[in-house]
Amino acid sequence: MLKFNNKGMTLIELLAVIVMMLILLGVVFINPRPSTDLDVAARQLVTDLRRAQNMAMSAERHNDSVPDSYGIKYTNGDSKYVLCKYSPEVEIEEIDFPLKSITIDSSSNSIRFRTPDGSVDIPRDIDIKYSDGSTKRITVNSAGLIEIQ
Repeated sequence: MLKFNNKGMTLIELLAVIVMMLILLGVVFINPRPSTDLDVAARQLVTDLRRAQNMAMSAERHNDSVPDSYGIKYTNGDSKYVLCKYSPEVEIEEIDFPLKSITIDSSSNSIRFRTPDGSVDIPRDIDIKYSDGSTKRITVNSAGLIEIQ
């Protein structure tokens, strides 16, 4: 009767284990859709729009006067925008995109969120453009819903 010593792994088994580990590492560490600078800039602008909207919704009335509105103002073709309080207009913070090759393009130069409901008077589409021509569109509807398209 022959006895085999099965204490080790064959070369094929070892290669199979290595291939499986490489596949798992590839799934974990490789992002199939890497974040681009344009995506980062669009998320930054959406975050600041929501910040202005939250400020408008949490603002208090002063002496039963017309409530303030909050929003952002920008210049077409510029790579920065300003977070503002309106009535009277007060600049709260100036914000730059991480790269100067990213600019804002829109049919208007500001968006305002009304107090206390956070809605807007006129829906807006804001385009964020990269120097290579790629674009991300941010839409704000009249109810104040903000989306990246």
